[in-house]
Amino acid sequence: MKKQNLLWVLSITFCVLLILSNIIANRLFLLFGLTLPSAVIVFPLTYIIGDMVAEIYGFKTTRKLIIAALILNIVFAGFGYLASILPSLPIGNEEAFATVFAVAPRTVGASIVGFFVGSLTNAFIMTRLKKRAKNKQGKAGLFARIIGSTIVGEALDTIIFITLNFAFGDIKWSMIFTMIAAQFAVKVIYEVTISPITVGIISSKKVQRLLEN
Repeated sequence: MKKQNLLWVLSITFCVLLILSNIIANRLFLLFGLTLPSAVIVFPLTYIIGDMVAEIYGFKTTRKLIIAALILNIVFAGFGYLASILPSLPIGNEEAFATVFAVAPRTVGASIVGFFVGSLTNAFIMTRLKKRAKNKQGKAGLFARIIGSTIVGEALDTIIFITLNFAFGDIKWSMIFTMIAAQFAVKVIYEVTISPITVGIISSKKVQRLLEN
């Protein structure tokens, strides 16, 4: 696979996963007594893809991808909301449709801001650490970069999203702090578990040959 073709595959996957995470975000589930949005099973994968793009193509390309994904997310949310307020016919399940697409503007705004700040920070740290390492740390260094950038990026994303989305409502701050801690912990554990796969892909001979070109 050519380097440009790989970028297309990663970019499309990144955008699809981001939009998918927003579609399923309203579906809550219990994990060890914690209430979590279903998006936590998908959204962390965007950070994995972002790490791969940052490692292979650099910060500028990753920044363009993040902006493109953000624009597509806004377009998706905008048209989804527009469809939800159009005059409906007495058929189908309007409540189910509205649950998915009639998302409150505050939720959309919080998601967009959190995603932009967190993903951009993740990519920036990833590429900065790579430059400092001068590509001499091997798989161990790559794993450290992925985990380090993910912790900071996911922390910012989670804090911004939950704070903007819930702080102006009736939810107590103690509950908000609990949600932040729970979601952050699940996301980081998820990505730490998947990181060996990411390291394996980036360290593969095919990808390394792309990096040398």
